[in-house]
Amino acid sequence: MTSHRIKEIREARSLTQEALGQRIGRTKSAISKLESGETALDLAMAKKIADALEVTLQDVLAIEPEGHSERASGFDDEAADYVAQAGDPLKGYETANQHLMKVTSPVVDKIGIEPGDIVTVDYGQVACSNVKPLKAVVIRYHPTGDPAEEGITLIRQFVPPSMLITNSGKINYRHIDMDKEVARIVGVIESVHRKLSRQ
Repeated sequence: MTSHRIKEIREARSLTQEALGQRIGRTKSAISKLESGETALDLAMAKKIADALEVTLQDVLAIEPEGHSERASGFDDEAADYVAQAGDPLKGYETANQHLMKVTSPVVDKIGIEPGDIVTVDYGQVACSNVKPLKAVVIRYHPTGDPAEEGITLIRQFVPPSMLITNSGKINYRHIDMDKEVARIVGVIESVHRKLSRQ
């Protein structure tokens, strides 16, 4: 995860990289690498930094409060079904629970999933009910709040217990809270097939 506000918050608190590092048991160099995105920020480290800077995890992760950014109705589908034809090497990735989708948005490009990539999505109940933190997921989102409507297919990262976030160098939307909005995880992205999908 590289979309964060560590440097901004640290500087607002008049802390040096060295001082923040001392608070969390890391070196100045380690803090510099986190801030620049050279080192990925995991959830455990984000929590330590939030505590050290006396802010919320949402502040560190640059998750905007509800209603602050894009209107939900402005979302478009971010992935579409991909049908592997006979002879397509990706056909072997399809199983009873796993299907292929083509990514159409850069909303999680910072974790290596870019527009044009074909992803293997596990739609099984076990996968969807046991999602690991920061895993990329496919969700069905109903911006009107009516689950009877078709909804929108979105790709997000899962932040327990109920947050769905973007992680992009190009476009970041507000978070979606599954406890407050009509959204559900329908699949877990298990693999990305960039080289094959862009030939």
